[in-house]
Amino acid sequence: MEQARILSVTVAPGDRAAVLEVVDATAAELVGCPGFGGLLCLEHGGTRPRITVVSVWDATTMAATAPDHDALRRRLAAVTDLGATTGTEDVLRLVPGRVDGGERLRRLLEPRGPAGAGARLSERQAHP
Repeated sequence: MEQARILSVTVAPGDRAAVLEVVDATAAELVGCPGFGGLLCLEHGGTRPRITVVSVWDATTMAATAPDHDALRRRLAAVTDLGATTGTEDVLRLVPGRVDGGERLRRLLEPRGPAGAGARLSERQAHP
């Protein structure tokens, strides 16, 4: 069964761009990782703006990537100090769709470095 990892951070207005940079860098690392099912980034405005990141994993990879999730939480804490919450949920339904993410998505999916996007996570899973 797939599982979702949820990370939600309260964001000061001046920190939004830095938080999104961390999310984009993390998304680029995750692309191509075995067991990675996708990432969704949501924003809730208002008096206490919040950004929520939902990543979907198969159960085996979910456990193997716990250190990477902790690293993401620390990177987000370094750019905003208003608090973060994390959790996991079982995914009951995941219906793939088609969304044209445009140029930004294409840039995120471009290979980076000699092994391509996601090399760091993929290599660790291949060689625990």
